[in-house]
Amino acid sequence: AFLTKERLQWFEFGVPIGKITKGFYRRKDRKDIVFNGDLRTLVRHEIALGRGYATTEEFDKADFLTKTLVKNSLQGIKMLFRRRLDLVVASKEVDDYRFKQLESEYPGIRQAIVFIEPSLQVRSLYLAISKKAPNYQEKLRDLNAGLSHIMRDGTYKKIQRKAGIEGR
Repeated sequence: AFLTKERLQWFEFGVPIGKITKGFYRRKDRKDIVFNGDLRTLVRHEIALGRGYATTEEFDKADFLTKTLVKNSLQGIKMLFRRRLDLVVASKEVDDYRFKQLESEYPGIRQAIVFIEPSLQVRSLYLAISKKAPNYQEKLRDLNAGLSHIMRDGTYKKIQRKAGIEGR
């Protein structure tokens, strides 16, 4: 999860476990959709956003944009593929993995949809533990110690390589 002020009410966060690039996906054939970092360039487009997703403060406050809330980015990507909207706000590393899952149901989806630059932001990703969980502070301490160990001994890099997310 991304660490946000709101989430700190309910969760404790461990050490960062990677980086996530937040930005927009569009259909490859929609070359008319150009993003230069200025959100106002997207004012004419319908943008899917996962319900409860953390984006950027600037994007969240951009009330001039047409935002459609969806259950999650997976639903948004399916809608984008079917041409039901123009853009999807998503996390590149997570959704690049989801494309592999969607390919059997939606042949050609990976080739039809592209991540556009510049990204909205690159943020650290954390494992979060609910403050309601029994002994959550002890669990967090153990989690951090375990992560530190596998990061030092190379196991973490092996896991990343196997998952196809090395170096993030």
